[in-house]
Amino acid sequence: MNAQASTPAGWGTERQSPFGVRFLAGPTAVLADLEPRAVLDLIAVEHLLILRGLPASLSVEEFEAFGCGLGEPILWSDRPAFDVQAHPEPEDHLFESGFMPMHFDGIYSDDHTPDLQIFHCVQAVDPALGGATLFCDTTLVLADAAPETRALWGDLIVHYERPIAGHTVTRDLPLITRHPHHGHHTIRYSEPVPAGVTIINPPRVTLPDGHHAETITADLHEAIHDPRHLYTHHWQPGDIAIADNRTLLHTRQPYPADAPRLLRRITTRHTAKPHPNRPRGQGHAAVPPEKYRSPLQDGQASTRTAPSG
Repeated sequence: MNAQASTPAGWGTERQSPFGVRFLAGPTAVLADLEPRAVLDLIAVEHLLILRGLPASLSVEEFEAFGCGLGEPILWSDRPAFDVQAHPEPEDHLFESGFMPMHFDGIYSDDHTPDLQIFHCVQAVDPALGGATLFCDTTLVLADAAPETRALWGDLIVHYERPIAGHTVTRDLPLITRHPHHGHHTIRYSEPVPAGVTIINPPRVTLPDGHHAETITADLHEAIHDPRHLYTHHWQPGDIAIADNRTLLHTRQPYPADAPRLLRRITTRHTAKPHPNRPRGQGHAAVPPEKYRSPLQDGQASTRTAPSG
């Protein structure tokens, strides 16, 4: 998919380094200009799309209508959009402002791993204070890995444990897997918390016996944080980021707990036809949140964690 060809009228296009595309909103641009199918096709190739120049005053209803147009939303609260910000008394490291492991969303859920993350920045931190979101394109990591390294990683099954709602949830996942919709190989990983760093509900990450865990963990950290594979997004109010959660890993830069950083986020999966199915130029239809309510919101126990940012 050619990014320039998929850019709607009223928007400009910039390539990002080392990956991704940025659409720049012109004076007449509106979010409804973007066709869901074109956005999905672009993400399939570029893995990350940034929209810049939209108003920070975009309503939550408008944001939800856009996000729900890209797939079936996974509910983390009573509506598709979830506020990601530091809390005065956080119950999880999601709601802290310090260190967060590089990870993908849905690592501890069987059937609710998002295909996409859609962020909207309402309030941003001064870049000098941190608060950026870091995205790693794992296809670039694998492309640059030595054949013997890739073969070693391809044999690894990683064990994860994490406290959630008073219980310890465990998963055993292959380090390398194929994208379920597009077939390319990706890394599915959550980094361990470094020694000396304290976070609420830290994950425990264990490699199989017989492997040099410290060496492998250090090599993965170096590759994931290599500038050739890492895009750092410094938020501006109004920014929207659409990320392929099946291909990318992400984390945040630490920032002062009292800094006014507020992201809204929607996570979606490709199990339903993109909504709305509309001709070009028409607006996104508002969709009642209850349309997307899953059985897990109707009294059944859930082991899902809230999405991180």
